[in-house]
Amino acid sequence: IRNVVLVTDSNYLISCLTEHVYAWQRKGYRNAKGKAVSNANAVKWVESLIERFEGQGVGVRFWKVDKKDNWEAVDMAKRML
Repeated sequence: IRNVVLVTDSNYLISCLTEHVYAWQRKGYRNAKGKAVSNANAVKWVESLIERFEGQGVGVRFWKVDKKDNWEAVDMAKRML
């Protein structure tokens, strides 16, 4: 495997995992207002997976799709809860 592609309809998720996470790590997962980052455990878990993939030479890419094109993934995720 050379690359893993995370498909999402969320701009926020992409920015969390490609931009904000580094500042949150430095600040102990506190946001700019000093409050705990929402869903910090989930962010840490996904970030650890990304680091493991990248540590093994597997690139992690994000693919932004329209919400209407992501309904199957949303439906699957809801069934898993």
